[in-house]
Amino acid sequence: MRILYVGGFLPLHGVPTLMEALAQLEARAASLPSYAVQLVGNGIDHDAARAYAQKHRLEHVEFTGKLAYDDAPTMFAGAHITLGAFGAGEKAGRVIPHKLYQGLAAGRAVVTGDGAGVREMFQDGEHLALVPRGDADSLAAALARLLADAEARAKMGARAHVRALEVATPDAIGRTLAAAIEELVA
Repeated sequence: MRILYVGGFLPLHGVPTLMEALAQLEARAASLPSYAVQLVGNGIDHDAARAYAQKHRLEHVEFTGKLAYDDAPTMFAGAHITLGAFGAGEKAGRVIPHKLYQGLAAGRAVVTGDGAGVREMFQDGEHLALVPRGDADSLAAALARLLADAEARAKMGARAHVRALEVATPDAIGRTLAAAIEELVA
């Protein structure tokens, strides 16, 4: 099974929290189904993440570097679980990162940090799994649960895909924007 992170390794993404969670997952690897974590991209926290993985001997983690944007759908389609953002800062709780929508649209189980922004559009346990931002223990536990439960992953991914089509297509976003503008004008 493959867990996928695609991103710019930005502080907003909470990469240190993710790496700590992956170390916890690695410690439990013998009790989990076989898995690999693919970290795709480059950015501010990339070198520190690589150093952490090396220091903690994270054998299930691979860094693939940058990805051509056109290749992203194939990467998401091949994943079982995709990752959002886990940063503890206030902004991280307000935004819904693009990679979250990509994972949902691909029909994958998505794990991301909790926040008001994501809760406006998605329900925890229904469309995705939310964990407290900055909490590596909760993130590791959520990943372990999803790795161990293929049925839960499949059901969540199917509901995620339907919800992404409801709220994240260009037409759906256009309708939402038009309604917001109409409300402001009124």
